[in-house]
Amino acid sequence: MSYTIPSCGASEDGQFLAHLAALANVTAVEIHSLVGFTPEMWRLLSGGLDLPRADFYVHDYHTLCPRINLFSQGRFCHVPGTDACDTCLVARPLAATYGLPTELWRQQGHDLLAHARAVIAPSVDAQRRLQQTYTDITVTMRGHEESPALTRRRQIVRTRQLDEHAPLVVGVIGGISQEKGANLLDEISLLIEKRGLPIKLVVIGYTSSRDLAKRCIVTGRYEEDALQQLINEHGIGLALFPALWPETYSYTLSAALDAQLPILATDLGAFAERLAERPYSWIISADASADQFLAAMLAIRDLATGNGNVSAEHNLALIG
Repeated sequence: MSYTIPSCGASEDGQFLAHLAALANVTAVEIHSLVGFTPEMWRLLSGGLDLPRADFYVHDYHTLCPRINLFSQGRFCHVPGTDACDTCLVARPLAATYGLPTELWRQQGHDLLAHARAVIAPSVDAQRRLQQTYTDITVTMRGHEESPALTRRRQIVRTRQLDEHAPLVVGVIGGISQEKGANLLDEISLLIEKRGLPIKLVVIGYTSSRDLAKRCIVTGRYEEDALQQLINEHGIGLALFPALWPETYSYTLSAALDAQLPILATDLGAFAERLAERPYSWIISADASADQFLAAMLAIRDLATGNGNVSAEHNLALIG
């Protein structure tokens, strides 16, 4: 039996949780997110309750900062010192800090992870980033389970051959917010429109950018079991992942791998390691400009028309 508790924060909530666990004879606890939980609940889950020590699964960077994606002023912040973080959180108060300065926030994150039975990250990148801050915490890298057959299948790429005048259809999958590259995509779409370039952008999902939605196809929210059909219906020839924060794993990347698409992704987060040794999978600097992204996509389109010089080998660093 499993039970998922809602966001809560008072000590009474914690005591209720412990009572419920005792009644159910709980022998294992997993923590996947504490977004919406108060510092009091963090303290209780750090040894203040009569519960088995939890396995903590890393999905984001909430233990480091209330901004779970480490995204500030349009870019990945690279986890600066606590003074810089305090300045950022005051200037852009978009995340719940519960009045804690960054130093105390990270201390509560440290205490939670130190008490855990295991801290499990789904990528080497996420493991490394946590251990750079919490040097005394052991973080284990354990990728999400894949069967050998699925792993082999995801290494296969189905390429679309284009005639000289056909556009390359570039699909961006998921909810495309600023940290996922919405502003960058807006710039790219504007340049495509102004220059009449043979590239067609399709957002398989939704976006926070109204301007982007005016210049490309946006399918809207989708059910997971309809995603592969949407990718096929729109004739996606390249999956683009313009994320500007270090994603710890990326389930939308898994969807692109399942669709056996060529992929262009930024060099932040888990993309590079998950695409290692895979053909028709390229890495581009997250600091690249819209012009540079376009140059990369046009080079990949040339490859699809048979006129390109870009290599199909894995992880070609097209830019920077």
